[in-house]
Amino acid sequence: MVGVRLQVLDAKQRPISGLVASGFIRRLQGRLFLYTCWHVVTGFDPNAVRVSSSLPIRRYLAVALQAAEQRNPGMQVIGGLQELNVPLYDESVNPPMPLWDQDDQHIPNIELNAVNIFLPFWHDVVRIELPPELSLSSMQLIDEERLFQGNSPLVAPGDKCLLVGYPYGFSAFGPEQPTPVALTRFVASDRIGGRRQQFLLEGIGAPGMSGGPVFIERDQELLLLGVYTGSIYPDHVLHSYEKVTALGTVANISMLLWEALAFVRHPSEPVPSES
Repeated sequence: MVGVRLQVLDAKQRPISGLVASGFIRRLQGRLFLYTCWHVVTGFDPNAVRVSSSLPIRRYLAVALQAAEQRNPGMQVIGGLQELNVPLYDESVNPPMPLWDQDDQHIPNIELNAVNIFLPFWHDVVRIELPPELSLSSMQLIDEERLFQGNSPLVAPGDKCLLVGYPYGFSAFGPEQPTPVALTRFVASDRIGGRRQQFLLEGIGAPGMSGGPVFIERDQELLLLGVYTGSIYPDHVLHSYEKVTALGTVANISMLLWEALAFVRHPSEPVPSES
């Protein structure tokens, strides 16, 4: 049940063809936050930013999940569909200001910074606050008890993970009852070279699963560890159709969730030295 389906919308709140993604909702100090990828809300690859002459057209996220209705004390019915369109920008200023939170540190980029978009230094992850009146079951939420903690055993190759999301927007129970699918994957490497806090899975998800939660198994429990961000193909240099080394990439956000790293609305901190 954990995991929401996302459709990217334009300024007139119309679906942009092919732009679907995944996410999840976390409850933090009584507030609700939607988590997904930075590249989902901006349309830019944080590992290889290419800015065209046209400005970003992504303006809203259509969030779809199952409805949760409280009928009697202690009884909650889950099923059906509830949807809401979440704005990505404050349009009252020019240029519009993003409404999501991200890393407090960013990499300068003249073209993006001119339209108030900031390239995150650490994570391809954002969070957006949702309306407090959204009706949710505890089964649809990530709370503090379901987070991977620093005193847990470290992540190691071979650890079992669960990748949750909506491949190509697919819902297991159909579009009128959003239900994500869960794929079993194993950790291939506990880190990737470079600054980003990422680890590798031995297999990929499908397009549309970006932003979905990744859980790690600990003591027969599934704890949230990261956000699925995409894939890499080490064998792309072979110029063949085989993708035998396709690996999934996951942003390790355990430190972020436990607030060892900061999340802010509009980054202003300078890029730290990589020396």
